[in-house]
Amino acid sequence: MRVLILDEWLPVPMDSGKRLRSYQLLRRLARSHELTWLAPEPGPGEGGEDARGAMEADGFRVETVRAPVLKRSDPRFYLGALGSVLSKVPYVVTLHRAGAIERRLSELHARHRFDLLHVEWTPLSANLPARWDRPWVVDAHNLESRIWGRLSSVAPAPYLRMFYGLEASRMARFEADAFRRASAVVAVSDLERAEIANLGGRAFTVENGVDLEGLRASAGDGEPTLVFTGALDWHANIDAVEHFVRNLWPGIRAGRAGWKFQAVGRSPDAEWKARMEAEPGVEIHGSVPDIRPYLDRAAIVVVPLRAGGGTRLKILEALSMEKAVVSTRVGAEGLEIRAGEDYLVAETPAEWSAAIGELASDPALRRRMGASGRRRIEPRYGWDGLAHKLERVWQAACGGGGA
Repeated sequence: MRVLILDEWLPVPMDSGKRLRSYQLLRRLARSHELTWLAPEPGPGEGGEDARGAMEADGFRVETVRAPVLKRSDPRFYLGALGSVLSKVPYVVTLHRAGAIERRLSELHARHRFDLLHVEWTPLSANLPARWDRPWVVDAHNLESRIWGRLSSVAPAPYLRMFYGLEASRMARFEADAFRRASAVVAVSDLERAEIANLGGRAFTVENGVDLEGLRASAGDGEPTLVFTGALDWHANIDAVEHFVRNLWPGIRAGRAGWKFQAVGRSPDAEWKARMEAEPGVEIHGSVPDIRPYLDRAAIVVVPLRAGGGTRLKILEALSMEKAVVSTRVGAEGLEIRAGEDYLVAETPAEWSAAIGELASDPALRRRMGASGRRRIEPRYGWDGLAHKLERVWQAACGGGGA
């Protein structure tokens, strides 16, 4: 099958959950299909040539187009957000829509006559040419409207609650339209698949996965350290870390002065990093080459998410390494794992202190829960099986029957 993939970036290095999912699934399908990856051209110093070389070695044809996206460090990003208030189009869609991308899609299709277009994130579907004449699939990754709605409920400032709420309502309309138009929609959990189907989308579940061979437990019970992993330039992760440091960590650390909390992930803002690290025992580690050493040294992995959608690869990675996990219900949402057996649930500061205290004082309990979690995820969340599921979705979208 000849497939054109549209993404917001080249996914190498795999330094976020979305990049990891995209590349782990699609690199496997590149072995048996002809795949072209189209994304905005990386900026200077962003490793574009390294990414291209790695992807071509894995069998992809790589195409880039000059369509820069405003970053949060650019004042124009916030001016654009303010100016978008009167628009019916979600701001995140405006940021990722470009005439240059639409033109390149048409040019590539005229040259190669693709069988299928695979869109790696719902907002990018705004770039489809009006007369696109082939089936197309969107991997939703998350229900974006849910993320914005949850962010609105926890935002500290009234103007943020207003903007996030507006973005949630605009995104809900955009998603419903995109899901109805797509030939097939990929959801990461049965929960989101049902919601997408209720909106009129032809939805299939292809779960998030984990490298079961590359992420294995080592000997030892870890150091007195709590670890959170995730891209630190994403709203939901930023909120989770801030919430943990401000509202949960003081109670957890009381009586445990030797313990540390580490947040590990891509591209933390320097000023934000300094504010977080001003709190005793807090460390922020950005853009590390490999998260495995941090997980390996951790006694407990924490997932204090209050916003977000989809499912969390960070939990699958922790359980693959047989680590004890404490998470909010939002954090563990959509994963086929059992509270009380594979992980502990905590919401309030008192619940967090109690859960961490129980695990911190009982290494044997940590080992039992980590081993239970590993056994639970092994049959369902390996990348090879999930890639076959995505391939069947492609076949269904092209008229080859049900997935």
